[in-house]
Amino acid sequence: MNLIQTLFFDIYRIIEPDTNNAPNTDEYRYIGPFAKNYVYFNCTSDDTSSCELWRIVGVFNVENQYGKYNFRIKLIKNDSIGKMSFDGNSNIFLNSNIEKYLNENYYNTLSSSAKNMIATSVFYTGGEEKYNYNAKDFYISERNNNHDGEKLYIGKIGLIYPSDYLFTYYRVDDNCINNLGYCENKNNSWMSDMAREQLWTMTPVGNTNSLYTISTNSNVDRNNSNTQLDVYPTLYLDSEIIIEDGDGSYNSPYRLRKLNKSEIQSESDMNTSGLNKSDVNVDDTLSNKSIIFIVISAILVICGSIILIKMYINKKKIFKDRR
Repeated sequence: MNLIQTLFFDIYRIIEPDTNNAPNTDEYRYIGPFAKNYVYFNCTSDDTSSCELWRIVGVFNVENQYGKYNFRIKLIKNDSIGKMSFDGNSNIFLNSNIEKYLNENYYNTLSSSAKNMIATSVFYTGGEEKYNYNAKDFYISERNNNHDGEKLYIGKIGLIYPSDYLFTYYRVDDNCINNLGYCENKNNSWMSDMAREQLWTMTPVGNTNSLYTISTNSNVDRNNSNTQLDVYPTLYLDSEIIIEDGDGSYNSPYRLRKLNKSEIQSESDMNTSGLNKSDVNVDDTLSNKSIIFIVISAILVICGSIILIKMYINKKKIFKDRR
């Protein structure tokens, strides 16, 4: 059973639009306040007591360092690793203090099993100055250029996006999705439990020295890059990771395992029929054209065969007459 087939509860398919740096794609996100998306990670032994508790943001079609797209599980740590400034002089994740800490100091503290599961992936670092906090608008701006021209970051560990938080209200509260300022119950998000204080995202506020943050009252706010805020590492797992056990609840988190080579299946075999999905318009033009092509080909073969038979009969008759 592949990873998407395993994630039945509270995960919804969202069809995202084209952006400057990413094609339109399907995404599978956990939504609502009671998402069963807990997972054991960074285990030092087979005993789950040696593991940390992380949460699954969703499953995303993510580009790696070679430009190849694969569906990957996105994780965020359930607890902060402490407070630190993003950077003293910049709101760009690449080469920031927080990027160096996460991908050097913090990464080196992880267990060998955790390191073996983490994929080198593309994180988008675009951001515009916004006052209408809309999930789709944030999604697009995150994948567009920022003011320093850095379109993306390629690495092991990043931070969450504002859109990741806003999309947790998908199909739960349209006001929260369309404009967080009109959101009546911000507790209708599983991520509101995590924002016990104020945490960094990796999305800059346009041409400023600030970044978007998520606060204790589940608001999207702005803070200067030299502010001391909580850090929640975020990462993508290798595409060959499966969920082996657990139901995703707090008392029974998912357990992960990396597939052996003999177990690896093509992602074209993924069956998502068990998921809750948004409406999808299916284009069957290609299949209609294929049917027409097959019919025409069959007619041509039949006609050609008739012509050849007639030629053979005529040739045989001419040869007989000459005799």
